[in-house]
Amino acid sequence: MLTTIIPITISVAALGFSAFTWRERRSNDKRDLFLRMHERLIDLDLQHGRRILRQQVHSAKDVEKLLRDRYEDYEIVSRALSMLDIAALYVERGYIDKSLFMEEWSSVYAGLKESVVMLVMERAKSNPSYMWSWPHFQALANEAHKLTSGQGSQ
Repeated sequence: MLTTIIPITISVAALGFSAFTWRERRSNDKRDLFLRMHERLIDLDLQHGRRILRQQVHSAKDVEKLLRDRYEDYEIVSRALSMLDIAALYVERGYIDKSLFMEEWSSVYAGLKESVVMLVMERAKSNPSYMWSWPHFQALANEAHKLTSGQGSQ
């Protein structure tokens, strides 16, 4: 009887240890991905794109001016938004821990929300499919706006 209990006990312990290490590895992978995404999002070119959007896009007229007179800046803005959209997709899919990401980036998403809506609406006038640009960014920005508004920081 004892000879059958020992192998079963060892097998159950091994299974438990495997589950623990899998869970720990998954947690570490999420943390590592968060750090890589954070490092990418703080690249100077992406900061520059966010700064242009935040400081220079306050109206439909500003969007028109950006597209007409400073198309290179528009491309920088677009690149920054595309990266924020990918980060939001990773959060949506659970690849990155949402609470950790929101703790660090919710103010950025909330702060850009109105300018991005303006940009999307203005671009959609000439190309209706543009309404669906950066959908993950827009969803997370809406959530971030509610979160930061509730805290009184916006």
